[in-house]
Formats: sequence, C-alpha cells, structure tokens
Amino acid sequence: MKNKIIIGRIFMFAALFVFALATFASAQNTFRVGDSVTVADGRTGTVESFKGQDLAKVKFGENDSQYFLLQDIKKTVDKSKQNFRVGDKVVVAATNQQGVIESIVERGDGAKVKLGPGKYDFKYVFFKDLITPQAAAVGRERQQDELRQKPMRAQFEDDAKPFFDLIITVAPGFDPKYRLEFSFNPVNATYEKWMKELTTLSVVCQKYPNLMNPLDADKNSIRKNVADWCKIAEQRTAVVKRMKTIVGEQRINSDIAGWTNQINDTLRNFDDGHVSDELQMLLYDRAAWEQKKLKFAKEIYADAGAEMPMKMFAPLNEKADELKAKIESDAPNRSWKQPNFKDAALEALARREVPTDFPGAKVFKTGMDDTTWKVRDDTSLVGSGTGYKLYRTTKGAYRFKLGSALIKLPNQPFCQIREFQVTQYKAGAGFGAAKAWIAGIGIFVKCP
Repeated sequence: MKNKIIIGRIFMFAALFVFALATFASAQNTFRVGDSVTVADGRTGTVESFKGQDLAKVKFGENDSQYFLLQDIKKTVDKSKQNFRVGDKVVVAATNQQGVIESIVERGDGAKVKLGPGKYDFKYVFFKDLITPQAAAVGRERQQDELRQKPMRAQFEDDAKPFFDLIITVAPGFDPKYRLEFSFNPVNATYEKWMKELTTLSVVCQKYPNLMNPLDADKNSIRKNVADWCKIAEQRTAVVKRMKTIVGEQRINSDIAGWTNQINDTLRNFDDGHVSDELQMLLYDRAAWEQKKLKFAKEIYADAGAEMPMKMFAPLNEKADELKAKIESDAPNRSWKQPNFKDAALEALARREVPTDFPGAKVFKTGMDDTTWKVRDDTSLVGSGTGYKLYRTTKGAYRFKLGSALIKLPNQPFCQIREFQVTQYKAGAGFGAAKAWIAGIGIFVKCP
C-alpha cells in the first residue's frame, strides 16, 4: 500500500512538472522581443529579452529595465485598432474568405471567425488580417482598376520618358518620402529649365486624367508612381521652390560634415597644436565666419523665400566649443621658442606682410630656421594628347628660406606661432624681389 502511495505521488509531481513546463513554454511562445506589454502595476513597456523559460526583461525607458514572470505580463492591445465585435461580418484579407466573428480571443488581438456551416468551419485570425466586406469590395474594384490602368500607364511611360531623370531629381520637393537619389549643385538657370520641362510634362498629363499609381509600386520611390509625376508637374512652382531649400540643406549638411571633420582632425592631432584660419574664425569670430562660409546657402534659402534653419549648426558649434576649450586649457602651457638664426631684411619683410594678411595683427618676435637659400626646380604642363602629357622643367626656378613669427590677432585671447616663407623667383641671371608668405595655420601660445 505504501509503495502505491509513493508511486502515485511520483506520477502526480511528474504531471505537475510537465504541466508547469508546458505552461511556461506556452507563455514564452506568446511573446516576442519588441512586443508592447503591460505589467501588473499598470506600466507599459517593451520586451527586451528572455531569460530561461519563464522570465522576460521589460524595458520602460532608456535606463529602466526589469524582469517579470511571463505569467504576470500581458500584450498591450491598441483599442483604437480593434474595430471588430462579435457578430460582425468580416473578410480574411489573404484568402478573401467571408465569415462572421464568433468570439474575441482572450488576448484581445484577434477573433474566432466562423467561415461556413460546418462544426469545424472556423479559423482564428488576427484583427490586422481582417477587413470589412465593404473594404474587400473596394479592394476588388481597385484590382479591376489596376487591370484597366495597365495599357494607359504603359502609354504614358512612353510619352513621359524624356522627363524621367527630371522627375527623379525633383521628387523630394513634392513629397519627402521620395528619396534624394543623387547630389547636385544647380544654379538658377537649372531651376528655370526645370520649370519649362515640368510645364511641358503637364501638357502630356492632360491626356491621362485618370492615371493612378500602381498597387505594387515602391511607395518610397517615384520611378513607377506615375500619377505623382503629373501631380509634380501640376504643382511645379511649389516643387521647385522646395527643391531650392533641399539644395541648401544638402550643401549645408555637406559643409557641416567637412568642418566637423576638420575639428576632429585638429583634436586628434592636438599635440602639434596647429589650428587653421578657417577654424580660428569659427572659434573667435563666428558672425564673420557665418557671413563668409554660409553666403551661398543663405542665398539659396532667400531665393526660395525661406529662412535657413540655424539649428542645423548646433552639433558643429558644440564641437567648436570643445576645440576652443582645449585651446584655452593648452595655450597657457605653450610658449614661443626663438628660432636659431636671424636675417633682419627677410624678417622685416615678413613683419610687414603679417598685418597685410591679418588686419590688426601685432607682431612680437620673428626668427629664421634657415641660413642658406633652398633652390627648387619648377615643372609646368605645356601640352597633352592621347596617352601622354608634356611638361617643361625649369631648373633653379626659385629659392626660399623658412622662418617663424610670434603674432597676436585681434579679438583673440592668445598669441600664436606662424611659420612664414620668403621666396625669390629666377629673373635673368639672378633672382627677383623677395615675397613673404604667412602660413594659414597657427599654434596658440601664451603672449610674452
């Protein structure tokens, strides 16, 4: 008797264990990563991952995740999308089967649909896969329209073929969902040409008043959505105007990327300390920098009757402030080191050139890195043909010496070291007048 009781208990525990596993497995299979779920305290989150067979990690915010038993979470049902009730006539979209909703499943995201008179003529279907009979009728009519449209659409594509490249270009100006497929830099003459061609296309479109986009066309590409071709032609003034702002955005984004790369390169190589004139202007005279660098983009926006969105520059300004802070912490620890040599005449030439290149600049010190002239040849292209180029080399065409200057530019808190080069070009048996060139980059240092 005792053995029977023990065996009975073993079977009972085994059955409970199997039932528990089945319950956990069933629960886990109900959910997927990314599902929106509601937990016991009413909070709504997203399934981030699973652990074992009975736990799900639910994410509520950027740094807020928590584990829950699968049995304690439920899928979130969007009541706004649950438009069906028991007794409603419905159509299964995939098969076009008609039926009646017999019951709503417990999870609230689907229904048991009765499809025929038989006992087993039913199917469980998600609400997202059901449509109303009226919607099904509209769909069938749309399919008939699609068949009628095919010959008309084919003829239109032949007639409108000359405008294909133009439509691809300007489509983003009609609807942002259409991708900008290539970069370009049009001028006003281009815009005028677009207007003329779109006007001609609008005449072509008048022969196809009932043209429709294909059902199977890529919704994010203008290539096959021919009805939108005609809408673009009809709305050409607004489309071209919008394209002008898109060109401005494209130019600005490209320039911002270039300037940001310059800053990043400067920060990565900051041990040598060199900062270009362009970045110095951005750091210490931003208004002048915007006036010089953004003139083209501002003109495009002005032509389009729109204001340039300066918030686009926020990431660049933030990166510029990072470089500025780096300079201001580093410069007080750097100082001028006097070069080894002197040449009073050449240094005086460089001193006179500094305020010419940088109005208002003050020169503190100068020095030479060379005592003797370096002589260089010069090579110039004089002709070319298929498979060849012809160059002329002038021996000893010029000579130069290198030096450095300690200067301070107006409205800047530090001095800077600027390299300079004095050059003389060959003239007859000797060399002509010397010309000084000041480098377009500097190293910030403390002033004397």
